[in-house]
Amino acid sequence: MTEIPACDGKLYISALFDCYDAGVLGLSVDTNMRASLCVQMLDNAMIFLPDAQGAILHSDRGSQYTSQLYQGGNPKLWDSTKYEQCRWTLS
Repeated sequence: MTEIPACDGKLYISALFDCYDAGVLGLSVDTNMRASLCVQMLDNAMIFLPDAQGAILHSDRGSQYTSQLYQGGNPKLWDSTKYEQCRWTLS
């Protein structure tokens, strides 16, 4: 989740990136950083990639990603080490 300044406060962006080509698979923006923002991002990703059921997701250990709301019914979340390595490689 990323916080960005806006003219009337802050916006929060939750995004799901493909580690292969760094493409954005799911995106959600809101004025709060609740777990529901991350759940909406996953819902958006499933619209884009309906066959992604069972995919492995990498995330940090933030409260949004470890929440019951986010993890309920979603793939098991793995340690983010490989994801972070992939992002640094692509940068």
